[in-house]
Order: sequence, then C-alpha cells, then structure tokens
Amino acid sequence: MYRGWFCYYRKIWDNPRSRDSEWLSVWTYLMSMATHKEIDTVWNGERIKLADGQLITGRKSISIKTGVSESKVNRILKRLKIEQQIEQQTCSASSLISITNWDAYQKNKQQIEQRVNNERTTSEQRANTNNNVNNVNNVNKDTNTVVDVVVFSEMTNKLTTIVSSIIKVNKNSSKSKWTTEFKRLHQRDGIKIERINRVLDGYGKVIGQQFIPEAFSAKAFRAKFIQIERALAKRERNGKRPIFK
Repeated sequence: MYRGWFCYYRKIWDNPRSRDSEWLSVWTYLMSMATHKEIDTVWNGERIKLADGQLITGRKSISIKTGVSESKVNRILKRLKIEQQIEQQTCSASSLISITNWDAYQKNKQQIEQRVNNERTTSEQRANTNNNVNNVNNVNKDTNTVVDVVVFSEMTNKLTTIVSSIIKVNKNSSKSKWTTEFKRLHQRDGIKIERINRVLDGYGKVIGQQFIPEAFSAKAFRAKFIQIERALAKRERNGKRPIFK
C-alpha cells in the first residue's frame, strides 16, 4: 500500500480548505492510502473488491497517522462527504471510503508511468548501445595497434635488408625509429600501405643505380618517397626492366 506514487495537483491550493493544515493532512492521507488498482479484501464480514480510489480505514487510524484528533477527523470526513469529494460507508469497526473524482485526479498517472518507463528503456538501450560501440572501438583500436606494429615492422625489416646491401646497418638501434617513420609516412603523410610496399619493393631492385635517390634510413626514405616513386616510374617509361608489378 505504501509503495508507488500518486498525482497531487497544484490546483488543491485553490480550495480554501487547503489553508487548514489538518484538513490538508487528512485529505493527503486519503489520497495516498487509496488503492490504485482493484484488490480483493474483506469488509464488514463480506468479501469485496476494492476499486481504484477506495480504502478501508477509520477515525482512529487516520488520527494516528496524521496527528489530527479523532473528533476533528470525523468533522473533516463529514465535510468531505457533504462537498461530494468522498463517499463513505460505515460499519462498527471501520469505513469504506471512495474518492469520487479519483480518475480525474489520477488520469495522467498511467501515461506518466508509461513515459517514464519508455524513457528508462530508451536510456538503458542507449547506454547499452554506447557501451557496445565503445567495446567495438576498443577492440578495433587494440586490433589496429597490433596490425600497425606488424605492418610497419615488416617495412623496417624490408628496408633494412635493402640498405644492408649497400652499407652496414645497426639493426637493433634503428628498428624502433625506422618503424616510427614508416608509421608517420602512412598516418601523417597519407600514403597507403600498399603504395609504400610497392615503392619499397621497387627500390630494393634498383638501389645504388644511377638517377635513383639514395635513402639509407627510414627517415630519408620518407623524405624522398615521392622522388623515389617518380624515379622508378620514369625508369619504366624509358623501357627499363619493369619494377612495378
């Protein structure tokens, strides 16, 4: 009975009796204790079904809950009945009270509850979607990181092998720096992986030959990438052995 909520309109302050704190306390008690759905119960020795907006109570119970004297509670209930705000049936032990305009007071409650539930569901779905997207992004980020390390390391190994045919290369000291340069060539300079590998393969075939720019480090290869690519293309146009396949 004490769980949930009910609508309480600001319009109540238009009622002059709302200035009486005891009247307001009793009325609030009735509104909050009324059923919001049908329930089976026993009253006056008979099994009945309490409808929305009904409650079984008594002057003593109301007095205990509100702190209003029993005599004042009785006067307030009589006044509410006269003003047709409640209907009251009594027996020796308690009263069956019906709030006459319950549906009008609570007509938006179900709509509000539905909207709140919909918003909660939408928020939960959005949160789950965002979590899934974040998880996918994290997986992709981790995956891309691993791929980057492998791809750019392979480029470093390839250039190291090419350059080693001309000069001596300290593989251990240069690998990390060279890998970084290849990564920058791709990410900062916007050169595709396939294009870098194609030029690397071509450079490996003609390194040290006439009119081929020298690039004995990844930094130099990055700086002269376009020059090397153009030199390789020009070589093919001049009828030399094909380099790009």
